[in-house]
Amino acid sequence: MACLYQESVLTVNADSTEFCPLQDLQNLLAVGTYQLDEKTQNRHGLLHLYAMSSKDLGEAHLEDETIDRAYHWQLQQTSALPISGIFDMKWQVAQPARLLAACADGSLHVLTLQLSGDISWLVEQQKVVVSEGAMALSLDIAACGQRIVASSSAGTVSALQASESETCVTAQWQAHDLEAWSAAFDHWQDSVVYSGADDCMFKGWDLRQPGSSPIFVNRKSHSAGVCCIASSPHQEHCLVTGSYDEHVRFWDTRRITQPVEITQVSTGGGVWRLKWHPRDSTQILAACMHNGFAVISADHSTGNVQNTWFIVQAGFSAEYGLRRLRRSLVPCISGLLLPMASQTGSQKHRQVHHLSREAGDPNGWVESITGLTADQPATDLLNNGSASKHKPDALVTSSTAEAADATGLQSFSGLSLQEENDMRLEHALEILKADVENTGEALITIGGPGGWGPELLTEAQLAVILKRVEKVMGVAFADMTILRQRKVPSNSEAAESATADIVVRARANPGAVSPAELRVAIIGNVDSGKSTMVGVLTRHILDDGRGFARSKVFKHGHEEATGRTSSIGQHNLCLDSKCNILNDQMFRSNSSAEYIARASKVVTLVDLAGHERYFKTTAYGLTGHMPDYACLIVGANAGIVGMCKEHMGVALALKVPVFFVVTKVDICPEHVLKHTLATLQAILKKPGVKKKPFMVRNKDDVLTCARHMHTDSLAPVFLTSSVTGEGLELVRLFYNLLPQRHKWHDKVKEHAEFIIDETFGVPGVGTVIAGTVKRGVITTNANLMLGPDVGDGTFKPTAIKSIQYKRLPVTRVVAGQTAALALKKVKRNQVRKGMVLVDERAKPKASWEFDADIAILTHSTTIQPRYQAVIHCEIVRQAARVIAMDKERLRSGDRACVRFRFLQRPEYLTAGTRLVFREGKTKGIGMVVGTE
Repeated sequence: MACLYQESVLTVNADSTEFCPLQDLQNLLAVGTYQLDEKTQNRHGLLHLYAMSSKDLGEAHLEDETIDRAYHWQLQQTSALPISGIFDMKWQVAQPARLLAACADGSLHVLTLQLSGDISWLVEQQKVVVSEGAMALSLDIAACGQRIVASSSAGTVSALQASESETCVTAQWQAHDLEAWSAAFDHWQDSVVYSGADDCMFKGWDLRQPGSSPIFVNRKSHSAGVCCIASSPHQEHCLVTGSYDEHVRFWDTRRITQPVEITQVSTGGGVWRLKWHPRDSTQILAACMHNGFAVISADHSTGNVQNTWFIVQAGFSAEYGLRRLRRSLVPCISGLLLPMASQTGSQKHRQVHHLSREAGDPNGWVESITGLTADQPATDLLNNGSASKHKPDALVTSSTAEAADATGLQSFSGLSLQEENDMRLEHALEILKADVENTGEALITIGGPGGWGPELLTEAQLAVILKRVEKVMGVAFADMTILRQRKVPSNSEAAESATADIVVRARANPGAVSPAELRVAIIGNVDSGKSTMVGVLTRHILDDGRGFARSKVFKHGHEEATGRTSSIGQHNLCLDSKCNILNDQMFRSNSSAEYIARASKVVTLVDLAGHERYFKTTAYGLTGHMPDYACLIVGANAGIVGMCKEHMGVALALKVPVFFVVTKVDICPEHVLKHTLATLQAILKKPGVKKKPFMVRNKDDVLTCARHMHTDSLAPVFLTSSVTGEGLELVRLFYNLLPQRHKWHDKVKEHAEFIIDETFGVPGVGTVIAGTVKRGVITTNANLMLGPDVGDGTFKPTAIKSIQYKRLPVTRVVAGQTAALALKKVKRNQVRKGMVLVDERAKPKASWEFDADIAILTHSTTIQPRYQAVIHCEIVRQAARVIAMDKERLRSGDRACVRFRFLQRPEYLTAGTRLVFREGKTKGIGMVVGTE
């Protein structure tokens, strides 16, 4: 049973705590602290000595109805000794009692305990240098009490011999290439030492031959740095290790040349310190960094973990190395003590040790990106190649006037004001017609400074121009919708200018014109209301608070039973040429063809899974479905937690513009909502994100956000409720006005390419594939190449039997549209997700290897050739190995050109495609630069 007896707040980091093991002195507690002065880069600390006293409170009834004695425990500080920053300490069983401390100055400090009545203090007796120019990170004392081992940040391990008069170094060797976080004796063999380091390696050494080859080297078990090692004092051949990868591993060392991993326990936080219970051989206490403490109860002989208790007060974290936070101590758990850090709710994110060379944070994509700095090479790749560097033609602003000037309308000298306005208007109308023909719609401002057409208009002149625009666009089979009319201040002598914001959208004509399609990925944490929001928008209904709306969009029975999406769902929001939403309560996915036939614009809502179990499916949806935007659903009462941050990080890495819809505001207390919004704003303003949060409260705000969403620097935030309908009209209008982000009309002229994300076998039809037209035009009876083949990786000819666009039979689909194609003479087992249909003139070829310009967002140690990760590159999702790189090794924040080789089969990739890769806690981004 763990109880919090007292909390003592320290001013700096509490890195190590040790009770004195000597008889009659077991009430003494040493606490070592560490602080880095960021201005001077000097490291310092204090060695606190506490006396622990107890008061008998009599009998107490426990929860299990047993009776025990109750005590009140109290800590009283007896001394504080200034010393170089302390990372580890051990008491030496000797007379007088001695304490050894591994310090930041690269030395072991030997201190002697002095007693005078009830007063006790420590006096430094000797300082032994174990690593010049580095830091001593850990130490351990053998059971005999005379042999000592220490490790350093230079990767060295030192053996020392202690006597009554002095302690000296007897041997030192380079054990690891990176920081050696831990070195420990085998409790039952003084000649055997174990070491663990930031290189993920766990090694054994024989002190009878110090510096020779290790007894064993384990490279595969730990996926992050090995932080601590503890040999059991109760059972021979029993050993545990703790790692940044958030696992405690149990080892059987009877075969000393190859220890066997018996079992492992997930702690939910990097394991920085491990201590065995002084009496119970089955219990281990672990300091789990951000996740507090864990008491692990395990039977080492069988490998069965009987129980794990996490003991941490709300609002606290054992996160190590956050120098800006106060440090507290929580004594006495089963007679042991570990350091713990207090932390505010907004700071609950994982951190690595502040001395580690890695620059990233192993928690997630958001922390990885926000942790980047402007001088890191990874930041360049994250910003370069951004899709936000071009402005969609659907958004006609001042650039339209510039385009007009570039086409020959350079000067109006010699013309009257009326003649000048007439010429501006006629030329602007020609540009507008071309834009609508290319993209299907245009959002423009008439009469504004630097806007479309003539400027400095009166209300009468504006009315004439609006009628002219409506007439001309009507002839071009498009409709004009006035969104807003107002007067704005002008820069000239005129007091105000009349302006109008309008949308011009092509009319539906299924036989000749394909509707403009916009794809929005719906992402967010589990239970945040993603599917509910999709159901409310596409069915034009309100939710009942018990899952009514989401039941309309689920694909599988188990999703409806659990209320959680597990697959990728596509749902359509159909808009006509007059900006009306066609979806009504009778709308159904299997009968959507009649709505599509009347639609001028289709917003495809890609509903993705929020549960951590389905993260790879969500990543597949964000890469393979090529969304124009991502809508991050945030539960107001839950906040920015869990997979919400992961999804946002992936979208940021892929350079997909994100806007935010905060749901459940009707049931959220006001102070919780304020905290959620404050957390969101703090994330958006961090250096790696650099987005401006914009609270959308009215129609004017929607127009502002829709006009500038393509810049990828604006982050609109909507406050909504799917039950009361609050804020939903603003969300619908925003979807209505969002422009396409990709320049699909330029890709229509290229050779056809279709990427496959689903395959079906339809009775009476044959093999049907679904996916996205990436470039070109595909028509019925077109002959294309299908590949890479499942068997040999080649491309084989096939023909298109029929085409459906959103269940509507059509004869052609163009770049930017999703479609289902029926293939001729192709069996279902010959196609898979990730294959493509390509025009033969493009000469497609599958590649086993490809070159990529990559950046490491976060990694526990270093990346070298033979490193493996899962690549997400559009529709491709496969593990690949690094076979060559232009640098010797990569760390967090580094950038390099790397050659990958797929492990299972060749894939079809094209240069310029963005990718993300992941492996455990490792996260990176990149861009394909060539294939082999």
